[in-house]
Amino acid sequence: NLLAHDGRNTAKLYLIRDISTGGLGLRLPAEKTPPDGVTIGTPALITVSLDVESPFDIHAHVAWTMDSAGAVTDAGVGLEFDEMTESEQMLVDLLTRLHHPASIALTFYAGEE
Repeated sequence: NLLAHDGRNTAKLYLIRDISTGGLGLRLPAEKTPPDGVTIGTPALITVSLDVESPFDIHAHVAWTMDSAGAVTDAGVGLEFDEMTESEQMLVDLLTRLHHPASIALTFYAGEE
């Protein structure tokens, strides 16, 4: 489990529950639905900082969304990575090996071109 903040509202947090070479699954703590406008196909940017150096960006899009099931679970969003460069793939490989980055930000581009 990794915490990530929203790229536009740092007070909003996401919980990365799983990550693989194809994408990642998010839970949205205390949320009953995904953010407004976030639907299948919505573009997203994942910004990962391993340390104080420049962050790495990984482009993705929403592959699935899930509303909460009452008190059983929080809302969820699945992101599928877009075509990755070799350095982006190396970054994902690090994250799948449980390397904890300094920070992760997720920005959804709902309703934007």
